[in-house]
Amino acid sequence: MRVPSGFGGVDPKGGATMKTRCTPWALLLTVAALGCGDDDGTGPPVDETGATLQGRIVQFEPVAGLALPGLSAAPVSDVSVAVGTLSTTTDGNGNFVLTDLPLGDRTIVFAGSASYALVGIEEDALFELWGIQVNGPAVKTEHTGTWVGTAGSSDPGSAGQIAFTLTIAANGNALSGTGTLAPPDASVWNMTGTENGRTVTGVMKLVSSNSSCAGDASFTGSFSGNTLAGTFVELAPPAGCGSPESGTFQVVKQ
Repeated sequence: MRVPSGFGGVDPKGGATMKTRCTPWALLLTVAALGCGDDDGTGPPVDETGATLQGRIVQFEPVAGLALPGLSAAPVSDVSVAVGTLSTTTDGNGNFVLTDLPLGDRTIVFAGSASYALVGIEEDALFELWGIQVNGPAVKTEHTGTWVGTAGSSDPGSAGQIAFTLTIAANGNALSGTGTLAPPDASVWNMTGTENGRTVTGVMKLVSSNSSCAGDASFTGSFSGNTLAGTFVELAPPAGCGSPESGTFQVVKQ
């Protein structure tokens, strides 16, 4: 790519029996795609199963008597959790488990109305989405929002930085964004990918550039608090442009 271097209460429906409250829920969610005994992974995608969805819903409540405002987490029982025709409710500790989920892209519905689009369920994948809050139909995780930062090539002959802007939208684990490099290259990339609560993976597709050696790239990164850092590498440099170039990026949640 020739980069120069350097929430409120939820109305429970659909089988949930808890009372509506005004404090937000947080969902501690783990999705593990585990091999199922009868699924050899060779059937059509619609028939392939083997993923297990498990998690815990808690409600944050004010804690009295603290010098500074504080919150405690209390489990929330009898909340419906559904994926397609599969459904369950949280137990007395706020826990739930759904097994034999279809692989691919699926919608998780909480309390009968709040939906979350989980993209990229694969065998042996693990999703850890911490601190999910449900507010009416909206589902947000701790990573929902805009992330801004820069990227630079590891090539010592390069100079400058790409400006990265990534967005992780509410109600799903997909991410999108842009990468821009100032003139004279004036390169622009569209970025798409997914997050699993711990890491992100995606691709940068070149939209335009004044450089004949600019191209597409893949990227991976890991979360640490409000920082997402990782690496990128060119997928296939144009002819005559040498070996694939790589570099690093870091973005911070706004």
